Amino acid sequence: MDVVNLNSQEYDIGRCVVFYVSPSWDGTTNLFDTGGPLTHLGTTEGEVAIAPNPAYSNLTIEPTGPAILKRYITGTAPTFSLGLFPDLDAMKAISPTGIASMGFERQRLAKLVTLWIVPEALFLKDDATGNPRPVPVVLNAGVWEKDGSALTTEEERLLHISSLCWKCDLSPMTVTYRHEDGGKSLAQVDVTVQHDFTKPEGCQQVLVLGEYFGDYPVFSAPDLDFEPV
Repeated sequence: MDVVNLNSQEYDIGRCVVFYVSPSWDGTTNLFDTGGPLTHLGTTEGEVAIAPNPAYSNLTIEPTGPAILKRYITGTAPTFSLGLFPDLDAMKAISPTGIASMGFERQRLAKLVTLWIVPEALFLKDDATGNPRPVPVVLNAGVWEKDGSALTTEEERLLHISSLCWKCDLSPMTVTYRHEDGGKSLAQVDVTVQHDFTKPEGCQQVLVLGEYFGDYPVFSAPDLDFEPV
């Protein structure tokens, strides 16, 4: 067996950008099309790390005490947090009630949104002077394009590592008032990923896009169709 060379692997991903569909994507529109339905949620700050929160069922026997003889994973309950800068449109878009204000008499279903968490570098391209500028990235007839050109190998890596969370509910975003840090209004919003039984077994909470668009996909059409029209 061989040891992998250090330069054969990539070690960085960088900042992410977060796109949303509100209410959650119903599968009837082209999800990654030009002009939507995915909309940039706005500037985020801080680490975004999806915690899978797995639950297990362990087989143990009395003679060997706590030693696990067999283990089943019974499910996951992914959660993470987003550092966002409040404005009224964003507060309404991700609110579990659909409005930024709070206060109601009866319980109600939390509104669900679809989130796409993707490396920011995928959307940046150097201009003529070498300065990185944002450019569109779209899925066009089954082919990913960045600023009208096919993705490079590195850009495919960034795309494939991105995460699509089908149905998420978010805690209400509130405004942070402070004198320090120039009045910085950064607010933390908690995200819980729910289950979506309409999606294929194995990705009913989160789809890592490389398992659909990679060379050896785990999931494929017609079980998932991102360009239905």
